[in-house]
Amino acid sequence: MRDPHDSPPLPLDITVEGEFQYGPLRADGFGDFFPDDPAAGLYLPDDLVAGLYAWAGSVDATVNLDLRDRVEGKYASVWDRLFREGAELARRVAREVGPGRIVTYKGTVNGGLAGLTSVAWQGDRQLW
Repeated sequence: MRDPHDSPPLPLDITVEGEFQYGPLRADGFGDFFPDDPAAGLYLPDDLVAGLYAWAGSVDATVNLDLRDRVEGKYASVWDRLFREGAELARRVAREVGPGRIVTYKGTVNGGLAGLTSVAWQGDRQLW
């Protein structure tokens, strides 16, 4: 539901997910977005914003390497690292946005089945 000024609502439930050529954050009714998008109203610290951008860029770069080289498992250790980095970034986002929002980490879409997960936090508390 949009407000009287036709602005989209602020996302309450946020997903952090690494996917080729998508913003690292998503929300139902909001789509994918970047961490410093003013419409999202997250106001994350600069180092966290930079970390999310770098992580998303690394996901894109690794997909491009996978496509170029086409060697099964060649970048498995990179995907593992990106998976762990994404989980830590999601946990940090949850801490920053506080207990009024749920942040779910879905992993790295392009990193194979080992890169998929579903872990959620509400503030500092892990829900699942």
